[in-house]
Amino acid sequence: MLGSGISLAALIMSLGSTQNTSQHQINMDNKVLQQILDRLEIIDTVNRIGLMADLRDWQACQNCFTERVNVDYTSLVGGQPATLAAKDLVESWRKNLSPLKATQHMISNHAVMLNGNTATCISHFQAHHLLPNEHGAPIWTLGGVYHHELERTSDSWKVRKMTMTAKWAEGNQQIMTIAAQQGK
Repeated sequence: MLGSGISLAALIMSLGSTQNTSQHQINMDNKVLQQILDRLEIIDTVNRIGLMADLRDWQACQNCFTERVNVDYTSLVGGQPATLAAKDLVESWRKNLSPLKATQHMISNHAVMLNGNTATCISHFQAHHLLPNEHGAPIWTLGGVYHHELERTSDSWKVRKMTMTAKWAEGNQQIMTIAAQQGK
């Protein structure tokens, strides 16, 4: 919602309907406006995952996913991609992140490809993890690329597949091991 109580979607749609053009042009404009709205909603969904995890709003984080989600963190932890219930994925994040003093997930440079009721969003990320500890530096930062696949549901765009590709890290990676032990 904008400050005046008008949603962004309503504002954009009203811009398309006030133009002095032919009916054909207005229909084309509405299609373009819908694509813009879809792109904005997709980017918002991807960003909200990290933000809600940082704010420890686990239900809002879970709401960004379809009921089952394919997750691939193999570039960081090895193993195989897994398909699991969104509630189980978010619960594992809650356990691993809750012992940390703070996290900050910054997601940017979104490239969105729409394909009807499905979409792909590729973006850069940096994830900062803070845990003052006696085993080294208090911060571990990870950077890389997210590849999200989304689908349009009856009420919003939701992530059905998420691949995280780690490209670099700095600081004390042991922070995550310490946090996992504390989260048990």
